[in-house]
Amino acid sequence: MNFLRRMFRPWAAGALAVAAAACTGDAAGTSPAGTGGASLALHVAVPATRADVSEEDYAALENRIEQLRIVLLSPENEELYNRLFSGDDLTGAAVADGYAFTVEGLPAGSAQLYVIANEDYLGEPSLVDVPDDEGIAFKKLLVKDPGREIFPKRYSEMTAEPGAALPMSAYDRDLTVGTGTNAVEIALVRAVAKLKIEMVNELTRPITVNEMSFGAFMADRFYLFQDGNLDVPGDAEYSGRSYGSQENEAERLNIVIGGGESRTLVLYIYPSYAWKDESEDSPYTIGFRTPNALYPLKAFIGGGASRNSIARNTQVRIRAVLHTDANLVLDFRVEDWAEPGDITVPPFS
Repeated sequence: MNFLRRMFRPWAAGALAVAAAACTGDAAGTSPAGTGGASLALHVAVPATRADVSEEDYAALENRIEQLRIVLLSPENEELYNRLFSGDDLTGAAVADGYAFTVEGLPAGSAQLYVIANEDYLGEPSLVDVPDDEGIAFKKLLVKDPGREIFPKRYSEMTAEPGAALPMSAYDRDLTVGTGTNAVEIALVRAVAKLKIEMVNELTRPITVNEMSFGAFMADRFYLFQDGNLDVPGDAEYSGRSYGSQENEAERLNIVIGGGESRTLVLYIYPSYAWKDESEDSPYTIGFRTPNALYPLKAFIGGGASRNSIARNTQVRIRAVLHTDANLVLDFRVEDWAEPGDITVPPFS
């Protein structure tokens, strides 16, 4: 998909060449060769997934790179280089913890570096003006998904789609390029967040979860490149989402949880800042239905919690204890996708 190349084309003026390690032929969206005397030895690090056993099943999807676009702009936003790598290009550039590329023919001086992974799993982006703290507008790439067709999405749904991968990005807007070869490190960041819901059955008999519902905290847009800790569009719209249906037999989730056992469901969502007024009830809620009981929506972020949002590249672990036919106890913690740094919040009763 070449829409990201087109987004940068209005700034285009110059061009460069790039050679991926063991790369053969040109990839889609290659800029013409440049004549400058500088080059980049670029290492793109792929974000890590927590190494505990429960996460290993998800790592293949969460770290997958299907396409990788590298864009270089001058300080005046002139396009210096724009190339999409995929397939054999990426295979040849793979190293232990990411990818290595050589970008040649660069002019020495300042530059802006942008890296986008898995652009085929993005909605259509647009350039928008966003004011900073001093009211000065600067341009950002906004990705809209009004029908929420791409996210939220369950892990099981994504693994059933060939080529499905999580969008990621990275940038360095203040890159100094000296003469000769310049070693540059940049780390991709996932543009989505992860909800990991552990459903615990404290009954002695099995239960079957046929429906799971979430409150109105699913965003319909996000900025491709993150500025600041949260950086959620102020005009994002939020809605709830339900999976499965107790009433419709054909749509039931049919998640059977044995007595004293647990099952896990993973959901990927856009960054969310849906609870701006703490005088109102938290929208960060979850509920369940079984053939015998309704567990109504209940807040997993709320009740005096120190958080009111969900940032990208974090995972929220929700432990839902179903311990009587209609009683639900929730506990949650927010953590970096890769580091253990847990924040534990007492259960909501």
